[in-house]
Amino acid sequence: MEPELGCVRRTLRFYGTLFAGSGVAFLLAGGWVLWGMNLIGARLPGGAEVPLGPVTLWLGLTGSLMAVLVAATFFLARDPRQENIWFLVILSKFVSAGLFAAFAFATGNSGFLLAAATDGLIGLHYIYLRGIVRLYRHGTFEPYFPAASGPFYEVWFAKANDPKTRSAVWVRYVFERGVEGARASCWWILFDAPSGKVAHGKWEWDASELLSGPKSPFRLNVSRVEPGRLLGAGEGAFWDFAWTNAGAPAFSFVPPVLAGILPSGYAVPLSLGRFTGSATIDGTTLELKDAPGSIGHLWGPRMAQSWRWAHAVLDGKNGPSVLEILTARVMLGPCRSPEMTTAHFWHEGRHYQSVGLLAALTTASRREGETWTFRIDFGELSVEGECSPAAGLSVALPYQSPDGRALTCQNSKTGAMRLTLRRPGREAEILSTADQAAVEFAGPA
Repeated sequence: MEPELGCVRRTLRFYGTLFAGSGVAFLLAGGWVLWGMNLIGARLPGGAEVPLGPVTLWLGLTGSLMAVLVAATFFLARDPRQENIWFLVILSKFVSAGLFAAFAFATGNSGFLLAAATDGLIGLHYIYLRGIVRLYRHGTFEPYFPAASGPFYEVWFAKANDPKTRSAVWVRYVFERGVEGARASCWWILFDAPSGKVAHGKWEWDASELLSGPKSPFRLNVSRVEPGRLLGAGEGAFWDFAWTNAGAPAFSFVPPVLAGILPSGYAVPLSLGRFTGSATIDGTTLELKDAPGSIGHLWGPRMAQSWRWAHAVLDGKNGPSVLEILTARVMLGPCRSPEMTTAHFWHEGRHYQSVGLLAALTTASRREGETWTFRIDFGELSVEGECSPAAGLSVALPYQSPDGRALTCQNSKTGAMRLTLRRPGREAEILSTADQAAVEFAGPA
């Protein structure tokens, strides 16, 4: 088990014990506890004593809620992947903090602000702990949807570029539970460079037929995602690829400070893979041998509002480099976020990343027509880039978020990318590809 997840479990057990102890103290010595609270509260600036009233009345109501909170926290300590329980315990802390703050203003008693601050800080700590749980799996193939309830989607997708024919293949494995019920599907696209044509389609099944586990997150009849292998079979398409990790690390695109609250997540367990196998799509067969590619992983209760995404394997003087960048808007509660940009760069055996909240809000990223320009500051290294989808070799796909929103994603896997690398005391370095970059633009339909 990852050390971070073990720390989360220990912290949750501490909170559960703390809440249980507090509840027992109120039950056995409620009068003394309230007396002590009033003793402290009355000495705060603007504070005053709170009338005790009939302790038994409110204790009967709040005691049952405290018992639920204790049980929920220990359930999380046993299995921290339960998103619905995280939501409930975080909701309880922030509702409590909000009510205490309202009482402080309504009564003019600042003593309530101490209680509001305490529950608010615990709520924030719960969000932080949930973020750790969400992020620890970014380099694994463990799924989220078996433990999720309500509207939810989870996607595994892979793309590979054939250096010989300059063609590309993209496959997508999907679980969706939304306004139209739950379903599973497989999507596929062949970008056939020699013919200049794009063939695409998908198959759908009832989600009850989907099987999932920590090492094989998606198994639906023959189609499946497995460590080292991707399979797909149905009308119009068949593929069977073996893949290996070519040495680059996993990428996570969610700023850590936001991991506990964002409605969707994106990670790349395989940022630089080598794919060998074949795909036969609409009668055309593409043979791959050590073809560069990647595997991405998306999940959450709703899709982003819009995004721009690009991934490219670029040949340099000292071996292949990988650049992946994501610019997206999401909903934070009822509000739409500003555009946030995160990026990873694997270059000359070193992993550069720009995923902090400040960097996400300030990284330059702009689209003009079919051209996307960006500038990423990786500290000692800055990267200026430009990319665009391939004219004539792209396709617009309809997506639906679990909350019912319709989106359109312009999908291109044979696009162009050019990067200018700048470091103090060194000449600028150029990396580019004319036809092996993945470039996507997505937004409301």
